[in-house]
Amino acid sequence: LVEEEVIPRASAGNRSQAFRVLDQEGSRLIQDIEIQSELLRTLQEQRLQETERELSSRSRQALIILIIVLVGVGGAAITLAFALPRRLSRNLSRLVEVTRAIGRGDFEQDVDIHSGDEVEELATRFTEMQSGLQRLQQLALQDRELEIAASIQRNLLIRHIPVTPGLKIVPIQRQANLVGGDWYDIDVTPRSGTVVIGDASGKGIAAALMATVALSFLRAEKGLGSPPKTVIARTNEALLDATDPDSFTTLVYAVIDVSSGEARWLNMGHPAPFLLKGGTPEGGSVDGREPRGYYVEGPRNRVLGWFEDPGLNVTVNQLAPGDRLIFYTDGFLEAKSPEGEVFGEHRFAEAAVRLTRVGIEELGEQLIGEVERFAAGKLDDDLTMLIVEYEGAVQQEDGSAAAQDG
Repeated sequence: LVEEEVIPRASAGNRSQAFRVLDQEGSRLIQDIEIQSELLRTLQEQRLQETERELSSRSRQALIILIIVLVGVGGAAITLAFALPRRLSRNLSRLVEVTRAIGRGDFEQDVDIHSGDEVEELATRFTEMQSGLQRLQQLALQDRELEIAASIQRNLLIRHIPVTPGLKIVPIQRQANLVGGDWYDIDVTPRSGTVVIGDASGKGIAAALMATVALSFLRAEKGLGSPPKTVIARTNEALLDATDPDSFTTLVYAVIDVSSGEARWLNMGHPAPFLLKGGTPEGGSVDGREPRGYYVEGPRNRVLGWFEDPGLNVTVNQLAPGDRLIFYTDGFLEAKSPEGEVFGEHRFAEAAVRLTRVGIEELGEQLIGEVERFAAGKLDDDLTMLIVEYEGAVQQEDGSAAAQDG
């Protein structure tokens, strides 16, 4: 142990300081050391300088480390400051490119952005919007195709109703969709009137296509002057060759002789015509007969387009002046109420008889109105009707009544 003596001593004019070196227990003197004050001060100053140098070196090291850290952090900040705007700009530029492509009608663009921020959310919504627009475009194209098909179908139907003395013929139609399978044709001469009403299988474009093909074949054969049975037989052959095996059409092909009032028709799997007896537009009765109506059931042949031999049996009915024959499609009978009940033959007959006294044009409109009200305005199938009113034989200029052609 070193113990500094409390009382300084003087030696040769210099102040000195004495120390005793003791053993570890502090009881036995080992050596007295006298150190001059000047030398002690020098030693202390050297020690202080060494300490300052050591502290200065450590400070410089710490400062260097701090500067490196600050430079690193600052550099990273600067890099992010430049990198983020560039990435943001790149992603937004991609969205702009996709927008322009969509504007050109290209809906197959890939918006693959994974930035983990609002831009990625925007890209996700953008992809959903693109899919929605693509679906809308497809629907628009389908609507356009349906409009074209509907236009073709309308142009094929008779738009200007031909007139012949002794007969009134009125067509009326309500379509459940833009296009459908119901079709009809009307042709008159001074001596007779020919009406055809048909209903192709299926719905929509498929049914409309079948109806168009059937009507085209039938008109082509009829235009050759062929009798009704030949027209039906050859139309059936053409449909068997040209249409899908699952497609068919029903129809009634009727010819009314103006001079005699005889109505002859072939029913190819179609609903039976309804006959209103004795109705007149002015009201009252014909020859004292009360208005009454019934379905004219006759031989019902098979549909066209399915069978090589559909049958060609003819139904014959004698009309009196004021009688009305109503040809219609099954949409009238099969219309359903909101509760699921069908309109049916009984309601149709009841409504037709009740409306006997109204004019022929109003009769068709009101019958359709009855069905629409029953179905609460929701039609699942087309409603098509041809009403033929026989007014009686007409005298020709030579004084004779009109006679049937051929």
